[in-house]
Parts: sequence; C-alpha cells; structure tokens
Amino acid sequence: MPLIDIWQKSQESVLEMSIQQIVPIAGDGSLRDASKTSEELRHFLSEVDSKYLRIYAKQILSNSFTDSGLVLQDIINEAGRRLGLQVTNGIYRGKQKHNNCDGIWRTNNWTFVVEVKTTDAYTIKLDKIAEYL
Repeated sequence: MPLIDIWQKSQESVLEMSIQQIVPIAGDGSLRDASKTSEELRHFLSEVDSKYLRIYAKQILSNSFTDSGLVLQDIINEAGRRLGLQVTNGIYRGKQKHNNCDGIWRTNNWTFVVEVKTTDAYTIKLDKIAEYL
C-alpha cells in the first residue's frame, strides 16, 4: 500500500515510524528524480507538522541509511516552503552539464542556491554556485 494511502488512513501509525521506515513504503522505495517514490515522500513531508521535519532531519544526521542524504534534501526544501519561500527542488544525483544544486529558493528580491550535506567531508566551490545563478 503506498505511503499516502497509509498516511490518510492511519496518521498516528506513520508518525510512530522513523524516516528510515517511511521511505521504503513510498512508491517502490527507491528515490529517483521524477519518480512515484519522490512524489509520495514530498507529498507526505508537505503534510506533516514541522516538528516531524526536525525529528526526521535529526534521525538522518545521527543514523544514515541508503539515500538518507536525498531524503534530507527533500526535508530541507520542505522547510524552505514553510518559511514562505518559492522552492524548486533540485535533482537527487548530479549530471554533467546540468544544474546540480539541491534546491533553488526564491523571495521577491533574493535567490538562494541550496546544497544539503550529511557530512562536512565535502567542499563546495563558490564559483560553481555562482554559475548556477
């Protein structure tokens, strides 16, 4: 049964699950760009109370799992929406000659290029970020 169906029938049961348990019941459980899994997970994240976004982010940062960084990307982009920003989701896995940021957040006067990392082992070249703008 897809995540949204379970969510609509038994919200309390879903909220008792960890984010690691929730992802596999969305779509086919595999996060890919423009997939049913991505669509269901993002729909779910748009409906949960903000405190669960914080809980799920903490779960990911303390106990990573397959594709946890991709899930964190969706959580952070949903947080941007909750801040009232116009958010465009980025792609999950970078592609050559493609805008590879995790999200674009816009206000009337500002545009933010968002990169989400679960570790501090990576460095981001600001020149590359400037190209995205």
